[in-house]
Amino acid sequence: MARRRSRPAAARPVRSLRPALLLLLVVAGAALALSAWLRPIDGDEGYYAAAAQLTADGARPYADYFYPQAPLLPYVYAPVVAVAGPSLRALRWLSVALACGTVLVWASYLVRTRRGGSWTKVAALALLACSPDVISWAVTVKTYALTGLLSSLGLVALARGLESGAGRRWLVGAGAALG
Repeated sequence: MARRRSRPAAARPVRSLRPALLLLLVVAGAALALSAWLRPIDGDEGYYAAAAQLTADGARPYADYFYPQAPLLPYVYAPVVAVAGPSLRALRWLSVALACGTVLVWASYLVRTRRGGSWTKVAALALLACSPDVISWAVTVKTYALTGLLSSLGLVALARGLESGAGRRWLVGAGAALG
């Protein structure tokens, strides 16, 4: 009877990592939501909310109103304004969702990557999710949450494209997210 050889630890699927990362996602989401609810209004949030309102009303950045940032943000926030009205709270909830998406992107990548130990991955995600800068700034109606999500998507797609054999598709996705 042939003995069954166990795989080395690095090649085993990381099943015990998923509950810890899921718990971190829940904690990060709760911390972000609480911060969005309690954080005072920042001076620039009204400007970004007004740009979203103008875009929801059909105006275009640069052509119809002055907007010194990249044009994607008003288009992302405009549907929330169209549904909920010019509510800063509703726009902040979108920022919370985008910030949670960033944490989810990194959690998904960490589950799939073969580098590093399980607790190193949990610690890396905890450092991101519990960063005071993420908790205090990613919940505002500013560029931080969207930029964090798109940058993370781009970096993860770039890493996946360089690691996998079918890299062209991932590299195109990385270029789109980073662009």
